[in-house]
Amino acid sequence: MTMPLTIEAALSAGRTALDGAGVETATLDARLLLEAAMDAGTARIVAEPDQALDTRQEERYRSFLERRRNREPISLILGRRAFWKDEFVVTADTLTPRPDSETLIELAVEHFRRGAPCRILDLGTGTGCLLLSALREFPDAAGLGVDLSPGACGVALRNARTLGLDSRTRIICGDWGTAIGGIFDLILCNPPYIADRERETLSPEVREFEPRQALFAGVQGLDAYRELVPELAANLAPGGALIVEIGHGQGPGVSRILMESGFCVAARARDLANRERCLLATVAHT
Repeated sequence: MTMPLTIEAALSAGRTALDGAGVETATLDARLLLEAAMDAGTARIVAEPDQALDTRQEERYRSFLERRRNREPISLILGRRAFWKDEFVVTADTLTPRPDSETLIELAVEHFRRGAPCRILDLGTGTGCLLLSALREFPDAAGLGVDLSPGACGVALRNARTLGLDSRTRIICGDWGTAIGGIFDLILCNPPYIADRERETLSPEVREFEPRQALFAGVQGLDAYRELVPELAANLAPGGALIVEIGHGQGPGVSRILMESGFCVAARARDLANRERCLLATVAHT
C-alpha cells in the first residue's frame, strides 16, 4: 500500500528534483509549486507539515515539478508574477516582469514628485507591468501601451481590467511607430537589448521560453534604441521624461544615442545587483 505524500515529504522530494535539474531556487520553487498545487498559503504549508496531499493535489504537484525540471519559468507555470505593488498575469507571449525593472518606476516617482504626469506611454508594454504600475503611482494619469504581439496586448488588457485600471488604459497592437504623433509627459520603455551572440549564455528559462522578439536586438544589443529613440524627442512634453531600461554595460552606448537624438541624460538608476539599469532623459533644450 502506498503511503500518502505529506507536505513535508513533498517539499523534500520537490527540492531534490529541482536541485538535480540545476534550478538555483529549488527550495523556494518547490514551496511555491506546492502552494499552487494545494491552493494553500505559506502559513498552512509551514504549520501543517504532516498534512497529506489528496490524489488531485499530488498529481498537480508532480506535473508542476516536471515542468520546472524542464526549466520552464515558474511564472509561466503559475501564470503570474509580482511586480511593484501588484501581481500580473504572465503568459508565453510576454516577458516575465523582473524586480530590476522596478527601477524605472522608482525613477519616475522621484522625477515627478513635484508634479505628476498626465499622459504616459509605454513602448513594448508586454504584461503592462510598467504602464500599470505607473498609473497606480499617478492616479490622475492616463496611459497608452504599445506592443507588436497581439497576445501580449491581450495580457496587458487583462491585467488592466483585473487591477481596475482599464478606464485609464489604452492598448494598441503595433510597432514602435504606432504611437508616434502623440505628446506624453512620461515615456517608459524596456526594449529588446540582448546582443544576438549572447543567446547561448542565457539561462534555459529565458532562452527557451521567453519571446525572442522581446529579447534580442542585433550585434551590440542596441538596434531597438537606434530605431526608437530618434523619433521620441518630438513626443515628449516640456518637463517630461523618457525612461529606458538598459543591459549591463550599455550605459555609454545608449547615452550616446540619446544625446545624438536631442536628449540630455538627467538621471541614472542601479538595480539590485548594483548594475546601471535605466536612464532618464529629458529633451536637451527644455
